[in-house]
Amino acid sequence: ASTVLRAYGGREAIEMARRERPNLIVLDLIMPEVSGFDVVEALHHHPNTARIPILVVTAKQISAKDRAKLNGYVVAIMEKASFDPDRFTTEVRRAMAGRPAA
Repeated sequence: ASTVLRAYGGREAIEMARRERPNLIVLDLIMPEVSGFDVVEALHHHPNTARIPILVVTAKQISAKDRAKLNGYVVAIMEKASFDPDRFTTEVRRAMAGRPAA
């Protein structure tokens, strides 16, 4: 059985990820206080959270600069404007492949 945890801001997301060590993080880039970019960076630089796959789903229009900033740190970037549930499911499965079950 899967449990979904919800964080309402970037700072809370970082703390929760460090405490709970989830199998996957679905992250928006636009959040109060601490942006999704900051969350990605903070998790990447902490040994306990660096290997957690991050799937970005965002309303923000993703520029080439944004993509470059996230490249190598996230498994996929999906824009809400063109959200495809089947692709989301595929990306979640891909991110979870090879991850040990908690």
